[in-house]
Amino acid sequence: MISVAKEMLFDVTGLDIRPIYAQKVSERFNVPVYASDIMQLETEEQFDVVVLGDIIEHIQNPVAMLKKCYNLLNENGVIWISTPNFESAFSYIMKDKDPMWRVCEHLNYFSYDSLKKVLGNIGFEVKDYKISQHYNGSMEITAIKKLEFL
Repeated sequence: MISVAKEMLFDVTGLDIRPIYAQKVSERFNVPVYASDIMQLETEEQFDVVVLGDIIEHIQNPVAMLKKCYNLLNENGVIWISTPNFESAFSYIMKDKDPMWRVCEHLNYFSYDSLKKVLGNIGFEVKDYKISQHYNGSMEITAIKKLEFL
């Protein structure tokens, strides 16, 4: 993701909870990478985009994390989220055979409606929803920080 963002001429900053991963990615792509849990991240830096690719389902308190992301974003900042969709057509067909529901590290599950509601309550406006082309039963949401919540 970092290499693609650099190719698209973004100024990139990374975050990884594992210090060795943060160090290796920083060295390989010559970008700053924080070695921190996002909830403990202390920075005055504001970002245009926050990417949560298959992360939110692993977080103990996803609402608190989304609020933290909101505060890390500039005015009109964008958040992109990829996560399993509890009410996807794939999940509906597969029922309990859907492998997404068998991952022990998945602590939370969202439907499009539930995630849209959570994002709206925090101050995001969903601008795009897609069925993931990468993972059966997953969704991709792009939302923008609404200014009236500032």
